[in-house]
Amino acid sequence: MELTVMEFVERNLFLTAIFAGLVVAIIVFEFRVLTRRHKELTPADAVALMNREEPIVLDVREDNEVGKGLIGQARHIPATMFDKRASEIDERDKEKPMLIYCASGVRSQGICRKLTGRGFTKVYNLKGGLAAWEQAGLPTQQDGK
Repeated sequence: MELTVMEFVERNLFLTAIFAGLVVAIIVFEFRVLTRRHKELTPADAVALMNREEPIVLDVREDNEVGKGLIGQARHIPATMFDKRASEIDERDKEKPMLIYCASGVRSQGICRKLTGRGFTKVYNLKGGLAAWEQAGLPTQQDGK
């Protein structure tokens, strides 16, 4: 017995809907990756950037997460407060490299999009966030010391 595609779809609506949803999700994800204006850096690449260009390092974790320490002399602006406190980032620094991180690299992506939307041109997200930084055995500074 040979099934046509339409017969398969009719008999398996749930599976077809899941498949269609996955295809759309993949397309959306790939489109976002291709159109983003910031770059993703591994911890090793971030160290190279820090040694080469002295970027502004911005920690966007929440206040209760900062006790784990900061990367270098990072400025701390929680992601949830970023819109209110964005003026703390000098508009004259739009051409200066900026390394943004959070705990896992997810929230910092949103902040990277906001910064590139405001005209910052050299914006980098720490892929994997502070967790990847620590997993690579790189140091943090407690209380900015």
